[in-house]
Order: sequence, then structure tokens, then C-alpha cells
Amino acid sequence: MPLKMSYLYLSQIKSENGRSLQDINIHTVNLRGWLRRIHHHCSKERLQEYLDEFHFKYNRQSIMDTVFDLLIRKMVYNAPFVCNQYINTGVLNADTNNYNL
Repeated sequence: MPLKMSYLYLSQIKSENGRSLQDINIHTVNLRGWLRRIHHHCSKERLQEYLDEFHFKYNRQSIMDTVFDLLIRKMVYNAPFVCNQYINTGVLNADTNNYNL
């Protein structure tokens, strides 16, 4: 069954002298290399999960900040926040050291 029958709103765009085919080839090679490096084995049952993980990472590659980088940046650019301020705001209970989130 052609894709056009399953996806009614799918449209085909002509390639610019094979440019899109080259991009698809590069993407496929990157995916296969990633699967071989990270997972070593790919079962049919888990294939969609592997593809979702790869594309999540691929789409986030332009966002190069890591959690650690963001934490350091917030620590450097924001004013210090002392533990007593947490106690006074009620986030931290001073008697039991429980967090009220």
C-alpha cells in the first residue's frame, strides 16, 4: 500500500538534484552508527523506542547546554539564596528538615 493511501495529507517535494537523498543517507548512517555504539543489539519489539530516543537526542543537539552548565550559570548570575530564606518562606520546615513542596 503506498504511503499516499495511508497518509492523506502527505505531499511529495522534488529533490534538489539529489540533495535530500544525500541528507537522508547521512541521517541513516548516523542512526545505524548510534545503534551499534550504544545498544549493540536492536530487537524488533524495542525498535520504535530506540528511534524515539535517537530522534529526541538529534532534535536537541542544537541545545548544547547540559543540566550542569545551566546550574553553574544560575549560580553565577543570580543572587545567593541562603537556607534561612527557605525556612522563612515555608519551603523547608526547620524542626523536621522536611521539604513542603
